[in-house]
Amino acid sequence: MAVENVRGKRILVTEDLHPEGIRMLEEAGMDLVYWDWQRLTDPDTPTDVDAIIGKQYFQCNSELMGRLLPQLKWVITCGAGKNNIDEAYCAEKGIAVFNAPGSNAVSVAEQAIMMMIGGLRYINECQTSLREGKWLRDELAGNELMGKTVGIIGLGAIGKALAKRLVAFETEVIYYDIVRYEDFEAEWDVAFVPQDDLLARSDIVTIHMWLDGETEGMANADLFSKMKDGAIFMNLARGQMVVLDDLKAALRSGKLRYAGLDTFPTEPNDDMDLMAIPNLIVTPHTSGIPHEGYVRMNTWAIQWFFKDA
Repeated sequence: MAVENVRGKRILVTEDLHPEGIRMLEEAGMDLVYWDWQRLTDPDTPTDVDAIIGKQYFQCNSELMGRLLPQLKWVITCGAGKNNIDEAYCAEKGIAVFNAPGSNAVSVAEQAIMMMIGGLRYINECQTSLREGKWLRDELAGNELMGKTVGIIGLGAIGKALAKRLVAFETEVIYYDIVRYEDFEAEWDVAFVPQDDLLARSDIVTIHMWLDGETEGMANADLFSKMKDGAIFMNLARGQMVVLDDLKAALRSGKLRYAGLDTFPTEPNDDMDLMAIPNLIVTPHTSGIPHEGYVRMNTWAIQWFFKDA
């Protein structure tokens, strides 16, 4: 690791990192400067730093980085995505960007399966009815996951981790991606299909794509109309991929049996009309941050930084 290259360098810490991540930076001999991400636009933000590190909330845009130049050399984001960083500006100015791809793949995959089973077993209705003193055993019997066709849109690290686990549940796993993974298909008995075929065949559709100009708003009325009647839809990728008004309509009309959302276009979520829909499982962007995944996101990003700085 190129730890010697960072010894004595100043790093702006903008969010609460896991103590293990802080320990790694301190033991590397870096000078840690703590500054909350919500104050990065303040005129007194420290500018004499060589690196900046944060998680999902700090926005590393050209305006901020322009004020940190010419000293700024490295940007580290402790997560799988880099949507909060202006990578084009970094490339133009020679600023290296580090993240932690794949660090939360298992965490998100496990939560996706939890949501699938929750929808199939009417978990919301079971909880609500019991707390209201109702015993709806026959009405809420639900269905098994075994034997269902699950369509994964996006077979990156998270999609692959999910596919492996779904095989153990004896599901039929199909996927669509702009890239084919033929070795993975053969090893795990999953099949590549065009996206429209995936939507038409799947009992459950789950999105695990990067957010970009092509994927923003992709889960809209047109996509839902192509899904099987009574299917389950899930998004544990970026919230901006889903047109919430279209999802609400699909759930309320019965076109979709259930949906699961871990992310929202605006966070914290402020759409309480969405929260009133009973056949919707929601979590506050927690899929990637159980303790084990959170540690990996922090430490892997720093390890990559040390390796290539």
